[in-house]
Amino acid sequence: MNKIRALKIGDVSVAAGERGFGSLGYVELADGTQVRIPLMIVRGLKRGPSLLLLSTIHGPEILGIEVIRRIIREEVNPKRLVGSILAIPVANPLAFQNSSYVTPYFDYFDLNRSFPGDSQGTITVRMADMIWSAVSKSNYIIDIHGVPNAMGHGYTVVRLSGKDSVDKNAIDMARAYGLSIVISEQRRIEEKGRLPGLQAVAMHNGIPCILVETSGWRVWSRTAADSGVRGVLNVMKTLGMIPGSVEKQEGFVCPKPLKTHMLFANKGGILHLMKSPGEQIAAGDTVAKILNIYGDEVETIKSPKAGYVCAYPFMENQAVAAGEYVALIGEIIENYKI
Repeated sequence: MNKIRALKIGDVSVAAGERGFGSLGYVELADGTQVRIPLMIVRGLKRGPSLLLLSTIHGPEILGIEVIRRIIREEVNPKRLVGSILAIPVANPLAFQNSSYVTPYFDYFDLNRSFPGDSQGTITVRMADMIWSAVSKSNYIIDIHGVPNAMGHGYTVVRLSGKDSVDKNAIDMARAYGLSIVISEQRRIEEKGRLPGLQAVAMHNGIPCILVETSGWRVWSRTAADSGVRGVLNVMKTLGMIPGSVEKQEGFVCPKPLKTHMLFANKGGILHLMKSPGEQIAAGDTVAKILNIYGDEVETIKSPKAGYVCAYPFMENQAVAAGEYVALIGEIIENYKI
């Protein structure tokens, strides 16, 4: 009666106390080539939470692949695990192959904005539908992203759903992960009633989810990977999946939650950074300048709020066009309660 049954998702079937590897399914290219979405499962011997680890929804955001590898292959013993880990190391293999933020050549969709997906939709929306089959079997989610030039080893985003128990569980996960926390209010997209991003859709469906913006963008460091592994294990400890005490993250961590403000370029040119990621700033401080190709200063970008520089997330290179996203500022939320 109490026997733990095998868990089957996609083409992966895993007995209690075992690991399994395979895929959630595949999409087909024009020549019939099957492109599979990889899936890894660790099934514990005891009943407990199901935790989904997700990485590389966007092609350049690769640090989570290494974090997941270490968690699944080195850190977790299936015989001692309580519950199950579902892991998707490369959520968008087409974007991964081309180091592209969106799915290239086909529909140019952002996978993160395609959930819960549709099995009859475009190629990105079909991938979202397959991934949702794992999301729907999960109790908790850690969605690992990457951002260029982040403070410390990144920060954790919680997009509030308005459902107190779900929001509290997500914030508890973020606190356990141990990085600076960004609180974001839920926003609905009017078109088709969609919610922005996997995290928002999961939270709306009652599944606590944290989104980790790490410093792994196109490349990753050992220290950033260590931080990611530490964070995931910390969450697993708080969920009772593995024994042990939560370990403090190294480097700067803001003691209070933050609200972010995105800053954009209005002129084209070379971006000169005037503050460092993680540096404390006052309202009105210059965080960046733009110089044109002749060396003339054409724009001064100032912070609208006091707080910290969370990241300089220019996506391609340090030459920016008007309208490009160049800085993310974190405003301290005083006396925050949930």
